[in-house]
Amino acid sequence: MVGGTGAAMMQLTGDTGSAGWEQYLGQDVLSGVLLTLAVSFICVAASSTITQAAATLDRADLYHGLNRLGMPYELMNRARVKSVMIPTLTAAIGFGLASLVLVFPLAGMA
Repeated sequence: MVGGTGAAMMQLTGDTGSAGWEQYLGQDVLSGVLLTLAVSFICVAASSTITQAAATLDRADLYHGLNRLGMPYELMNRARVKSVMIPTLTAAIGFGLASLVLVFPLAGMA
């Protein structure tokens, strides 16, 4: 985020008359920062999903026992979906909000 702010400030300096690669440096750094932010967002969401799905699979014996006691499959499936999606959405939304809170003040200064 600091790199993105630095890239935004580099773009505000104006045209220095250079015709070389230096004129594209700020845009390239900003593209790299945004790409890194997107990849890390995807990694956080995937990691949370995998962790919760593994925990659900570890409870397979519990679900089998609940089915034998008479709990309907539909109710267990809803519980399984919620046990995976709630932490995943919380991590994804929390990561997105944290990124916005940290990026916008710095980008606004630039």
